[in-house]
Formats: sequence, structure tokens, C-alpha cells
Amino acid sequence: MSQPNVVFIIADQHRWDFMGYESNGVTHTPNLNRIGQGGTIFRSAYCPSPLCSPSRAAIASGRYGMNSGCFTNLHELPPGSPSFVRQFRQAGYRTCAIGKTHMGIHAYDADYTSERHRRYMDSLGWDEVCEISGNGMMKTGIQCAYSKWLNEQGKLDDVLRFYEQWHYFMDKERRGDPDFVCHEWPLPEEFQETSFVGQRALDWLQRHDRSRPFFLHVGFAGPHSPIEPFPAFMALCRGAPETSPWNSPHPPAWLPDGRRGYRAMITQIDHWVGKLYDLIAQQGDPANTLFVYTADHGELAGDHGSFQKTCFFEASIRVPLLMAGPGIQPGQDTRALVETLDLGKTLCDLCGVPPHSLDQGRSLVPVLQGRKSNCGLLEVRNRSSSLIADGTRRLGLHEVRDALGSGPEDSRQAHRDTIYAEMGCDKMLFDGRYKLMWGDPRSDTRKLGRLHLDKPVTIPASPPRLYDLREDPHELRDLTRNPAHRDLLMTMLGKLLARINENTQPQPNKSRGEYRPVRSRAYA
Repeated sequence: MSQPNVVFIIADQHRWDFMGYESNGVTHTPNLNRIGQGGTIFRSAYCPSPLCSPSRAAIASGRYGMNSGCFTNLHELPPGSPSFVRQFRQAGYRTCAIGKTHMGIHAYDADYTSERHRRYMDSLGWDEVCEISGNGMMKTGIQCAYSKWLNEQGKLDDVLRFYEQWHYFMDKERRGDPDFVCHEWPLPEEFQETSFVGQRALDWLQRHDRSRPFFLHVGFAGPHSPIEPFPAFMALCRGAPETSPWNSPHPPAWLPDGRRGYRAMITQIDHWVGKLYDLIAQQGDPANTLFVYTADHGELAGDHGSFQKTCFFEASIRVPLLMAGPGIQPGQDTRALVETLDLGKTLCDLCGVPPHSLDQGRSLVPVLQGRKSNCGLLEVRNRSSSLIADGTRRLGLHEVRDALGSGPEDSRQAHRDTIYAEMGCDKMLFDGRYKLMWGDPRSDTRKLGRLHLDKPVTIPASPPRLYDLREDPHELRDLTRNPAHRDLLMTMLGKLLARINENTQPQPNKSRGEYRPVRSRAYA
């Protein structure tokens, strides 16, 4: 069999539990469920940073932000940075990125259709690029493939007016709705960003050179706010019961519809994922194509009274992850601790492509092939298959505790001992039971000069938090306030320091020469 093709699908701001196989309400993801059931579903996958650029840069480069230099949205991977995509191209793959990559900075003067951007993406390993800015960012002046096409279709002004309904945090003069307020898309579906990305990916698959293996990146901008569901998908959610956010005693009246709209945007992505999967099947390549679905980070969606991300709560940092295709045992449902930083090395391993020497990920192939057990972790599916199938109710507290397993020992044997993540100067360490937030970006009220999105690494971290996710899965009780947990706090801090030390990577440098012994003439 030839080298497998790869379809790498990454959504923007899709939190882990808003999936049909999770228990969050009525999220409809039949196609993602189908693909996951044909491969492996990872229930405990975490992003390397709860923010777009640093998370995506870490996935692409296989390097933590502390080493790549990309730790906020105002930093980008330096041109020519090593990436697993470039490894695929060097191995003979045709590489194409359609949709959002967020490798470059989303600035008001950015132009993703320019020759400069094409050269930049080429330096990271991409042969072809059809890039979008995403999430209504066109209104800031960014040019991209989507805005160019809308202009050609005579629809750009209509779309820009639609996005003006929401307030943009950089626009101090004009007010509007919070970006989680739901406004349904008013134009034909073909003009919506999700459909634009999905259709361009289908078009590329229909015309690509099938004599070469391909790596296709499909970057959907949804379900990132503003909440803009297409009416046909919103109809699936309208009137359905909606779960309440965690630790938010007085949520705004518009929040239930915002959460329904968020789920409807996920269902629309699922619809296009199904189209991509079916086209591969029609072309006769499903047995030789790897499918990956994940997200760059999550969304609080009202949890803890907040929205967006940039913190270390589960809703912000835990993401969906499923993989299917050659070399992957079907029907697996695992709670192995996984970092999405592991994906580059995993795909290289599955496709026989050498990873680059600086890649810090760990291959998931042993887990994907069932060579490492889950150590008796209690699978929710075994207890209630109907609950997984349609997601009609939320798990009770005891069920969540069971689903998390009995502690770090379970996860250690599956893949990783700990999960590490960072957000500027703030760090997180999760060992399968206890989570240490050494700093919480959203609780930091200090005036840092600019946005919290640009929180520097040169200031001390904000105050720590510590949670027991087995006993407190919704992160309501901070254990640092209890002197009885001082030893636990010190133990977790030790684990965090160990990971920081382990993660710190020497920078590549060229030697100027070598030391040689010198004999003084006085002793000649």
C-alpha cells in the first residue's frame, strides 16, 4: 500500500464536551461520531496553549511556545521554522492548507492573498494555501481568500454589515452585542465562511494529483464566536433543552440561545466533514486516508461567568480529538492523557515520514494500535450507550468522577504522566487528577500595558490555583486556600517545574569552530 493520505481538520474554539458522543445536551455530530467509531476517540486531549496562534504554532512545529517564541497572538512562527508539514513535503507529499491556519499575525494590515504570505507559508512546508482570516476579522481590514471571493460575488458589504452587529473589543467607538449573542446567518449558505472552507476543500480533493500522497489541512473558523448559525442547523437545536454553564449563578438571558447557536455551528462543521469523508470514499481512498479532527482550544461558553478562552479551565483547554484510518485500531475510546502537540510526530509515525529533530511530541501510535491498555478506566459507553449516541442528558457528578478514572496512575500507563500548557508567563500542570494553574490569566487584574492576549513572559505569574478534578470536575473549589493541601501544592509545583525543565529545549546554533590546544613558544 502507498503512503497514506492525510486529511487534518482543525476547528477553532471547539470545546471537548460539545460533541455528540459526549453528554452535553443535544449536539448533533453524526459524521464525527461515525469517523470516531471507525478509529479512536480521545476523551482527555489538551491543547498546548488556550489561544489560537500559540496553540496552532505548537501543533505545527511540535514545540512549546517557550522554545518556538510563539506564545501569544502577537507572535508568529519565524519563517523557515521546522514543522511536521515540511517533513511531509520533503517525503514527497503534496501539502495544501485551506481555511484558517493562524500561522501569521491577524493584524489590520494582514493580506493572506499576498506573495509575501505565500512565501512565508511555503517556508513552513505548504505547497498551496487558500487562507481565511476567520470570525469576522475581515471587518478590521484583513484581506484573505474568503473576503476576496465575497468581493467578486458582490457580497462583501452585506457580510461586513452582518458582522457589525457584534462589538469588537478593539473598537472603542462603536458598541454592539457580546459575541456570544446568537444572530442567524441571513444570506444563502454558500456565502458563509464554514461553507466556503468546506467547498474549497471538496474542490481541491476533486482535482488533486492522485499519483502523489497528499496532506490536506482544513481549518474551519467555527464554532469560534461571533455566534452565527445557519438557520437549517439552528433548527435542530431550537427548543431543545440546554444545559446551564458551570459556576455561573446568574447567566444572561441570551446565553441558552448562544449555546444552541454554538452547537449549531458545530453541526454545520460536522456536515462538511461528512461531505469530505464521503468524497474520499467515492474516490476509493478511505482505506488509505488518515482522518484527524481536533481544535486549537476550547470555549468557556458561560462557564465561570466567562466566555472565550485564555485560561486553564477544562472548557478552555480541553479539546475534541479523534483519529481514523490505516494503522489505527477501530472502536477505541480512551482517556489517555494526550497533548495535541503529539499530533505531528504521530502522523509522521503513521505515514513513515521522519519527524524533525526538534519535535517535542510523543507518538500516539501505541495507543492508536491498542498496544497500551487504559488500565481499567471506566468507559461511559459501556455504562450507557444510548447516552453517548444522542447526548440527551448531562452526566451526574458521580458519573463524571467515574469517567475521569481513579487518578494519575491510570493515565500514566496509557500515554503521558502529565499535561503541560502555557499562556505567556502562566503555566498549567495536570496529572490526571490534580490540576495546578500556576497563574490564571483571567484572574489577573494588573494593568499589563496591552491586551491580556499579549500577556508577557517577563512578569511573575498571577496567583496559583489547584483543583481535584476527580472530586471537583467542574473546578469550583480552589485547594490552595486550604492549609491542609499545602504539601499537595508543593508536590504539584515540583511536577510543574520538572515539566518546564523537561520542555526547555536548547536552541539550534552553528559552531564557529573547535577548541584546540595551544603550546606557548616559551615551552617549545
